[in-house]
Amino acid sequence: MGHHKHLEGHEHPRSHPYQIVSGVGFVIVWGLDTFVFEFSTQLNAYASGIVRFIISIPVFLLAFYLMRAAGKALFVESEQSSGLLTAGILARVRHPLYLGSMLIYLGCLVNSVSLIALFVYVIQWLVHNMLANYEEMDLIRIYGDEYIEYRSKVPKWIPKIRVN
Repeated sequence: MGHHKHLEGHEHPRSHPYQIVSGVGFVIVWGLDTFVFEFSTQLNAYASGIVRFIISIPVFLLAFYLMRAAGKALFVESEQSSGLLTAGILARVRHPLYLGSMLIYLGCLVNSVSLIALFVYVIQWLVHNMLANYEEMDLIRIYGDEYIEYRSKVPKWIPKIRVN
């Protein structure tokens, strides 16, 4: 959304600082707990590092797919169309960029379960949800019933999986 010329709607005025602070906060807390203090990483003893790594691979792959598809839809295809964007990845999930970034953090958590970082992760979800809600209210202001109908058909966070 936001401050990009080719997109309608606006990001939350402090969207970028919120995302940066919460992301850097997560990485610092997760990194310190995982690699330095190991204060809340006791759950790591229940699954080997290689198992956790293998489990995290699809999480990272999905995250990168969502972010790439969202970037293409929002910043490339949007220049070729006008109106509400509802095709591609946006037909499956309303906030693929936010979801992709949250999945990257989840992949880190899977690799090293830090309960303190899990707490920060929950705060990140709340921040991202607040940002998404702000953007959705702005899109309702711009598109009205068209966006409300889109919102009723496309999930906010858990992508629709279409099997053809």
